[in-house]
Amino acid sequence: MRGQDARTLFDRVSRGEEGELLFDTKDPWEGNRQYSRRFLPPRRLILLGGGHISEKLVPLAAMLDFSVTVADDREEFACAGRFPLAERVICAPFEEAIDRLAITPYDFVAVMTRGHAWDGACLRRILRGTMPAYLGMVGSKRKTALLREQLEAEGFEKEKLDRVEAPIGLKIGAVTPAEIGVSILAQLILYRSQKEEAGPGVLACREADMTLLKFMKETEEDYVLAVITEKKGSAPGREGALMAACRQGIAAGTVGGGSGEYQVLQAAKQALAEKKSRMVRVSLTGQEAARQGMICGGTMQVWLEYCPAEGKEKETRT
Repeated sequence: MRGQDARTLFDRVSRGEEGELLFDTKDPWEGNRQYSRRFLPPRRLILLGGGHISEKLVPLAAMLDFSVTVADDREEFACAGRFPLAERVICAPFEEAIDRLAITPYDFVAVMTRGHAWDGACLRRILRGTMPAYLGMVGSKRKTALLREQLEAEGFEKEKLDRVEAPIGLKIGAVTPAEIGVSILAQLILYRSQKEEAGPGVLACREADMTLLKFMKETEEDYVLAVITEKKGSAPGREGALMAACRQGIAAGTVGGGSGEYQVLQAAKQALAEKKSRMVRVSLTGQEAARQGMICGGTMQVWLEYCPAEGKEKETRT
């Protein structure tokens, strides 16, 4: 395993940088091959405005693993009690909150203030800085179009304005704050799931599992890092999924759960005992697939990387 050292990867991603691990695999079926697994830093969902839509959106977004920050300039709308599932709540003028948050290209930002004067102030601040991965704004077609015309007249780049989703959310006929929250969340999921062009051997480029990376940094024992390099059919894991296994069991991460993950764990324990990396294939077909609710089953190819404890000389792979 190469690329950024596994023990420094956590620090790198925590600083807001991308990370990468390279796996030099030896496959008894297909020969030697290299795989790259890239990691994105945590991607925040920043809600500028703590009104009724945000109140409905935050618990839904948190349930789907978005790290949510809410900002509002009114104390009664920017308090932890109103948003218990938000990781951060900021009470400050919107421009100040945006400056403090230091928006990155990985963030998702929704502008949902109490009026277009504040919406415009937020957009101006954001458009002058780093563009987030997603930028949306609540409002009617007419009002958002008028604001866009005003921003164009002020000299803001058309390319940046074209990236603003306004009105925000997918068109599902949403009316109530809860329905609008669902439409926004659906659009966020769509953006988050978009895949980058990838060449042969390039696995997922998705948000890092910080619990897994922290384990890799801090553990003082041998472990095996399992990574799905290929899947077919309806096997539950995704290519690039990672799981760390130690002698006590699963330490962090997942390769899909169920009996497939159990098979991977048993193979990982054997790799630990032998101190050797290996490629394994897991098949979930027939009755086993039916027990797990899969229509036609599937297979996973999983690389098991033996990672010796700090200071130990790495064993030669087979």
